[in-house]
Amino acid sequence: MSKNTHSPFRFKQFSIGQSEGVFKVGTDACLLAVLSPISGAKRILDVGTGTGLIALMLAQRCHDAAILAIDINPKAADLAQENFNSSPWRDGLSAMHVELKSFASSNPGGFDHIVCNPPFFKDSLINQKTTTAQARHEVDLSLTELVSSARRLLSHNGKFTFILPYQRRQEIEAELMAQSLHILKRIDIKPFANAESNRVIYTVSKTMSTLSAEPLIIYDDQNQFTPTILTLFKPYYLRL
Repeated sequence: MSKNTHSPFRFKQFSIGQSEGVFKVGTDACLLAVLSPISGAKRILDVGTGTGLIALMLAQRCHDAAILAIDINPKAADLAQENFNSSPWRDGLSAMHVELKSFASSNPGGFDHIVCNPPFFKDSLINQKTTTAQARHEVDLSLTELVSSARRLLSHNGKFTFILPYQRRQEIEAELMAQSLHILKRIDIKPFANAESNRVIYTVSKTMSTLSAEPLIIYDDQNQFTPTILTLFKPYYLRL
């Protein structure tokens, strides 16, 4: 995020920097939250919620949805619940400390939409601090396990939206095909117009549909958010 912008949510932080009591957030999480097509969803699951930011942004977009946020780290789940309790959307939000695979086995077909900003530094040197390693690497959850668990948790017409590095798209699409999930939408994200894509957001489901693919550029040549990004983020920022 740019230096002079912050999330609107004034809540405590967990493993992420804080300034003047305002929680600072990452671009990936915000993009996932604003680009997930959750219209009409009544039951939403946020996998690996961390501080609960994505769930909070989804609640701001969809007031009548019941949103469950889960995390394998008990401190993260507790903090997310604390943040939910301090928000205007507390009645529709809840957090749970649980491991995804076991949760999926006991909740088949339970959700209309699932979102996940998963760990993705698959082949990099793992940080020795356990919480950092869990959040940034495929330590406890592989791509295969994520996709198979999401498929089990989705209702018949449910959707799953997630963000990963663009260079993993072939691996991702092979895994989706193996799990009989169909790509509804793919958003290729570029930091600048003349740069290569570095992130990709997929929305997938069990039912086949026409694939929609589009690019999204984050910054202009002055290193400021593009008009499109400003429009997407404005409802969620104190200063933008």
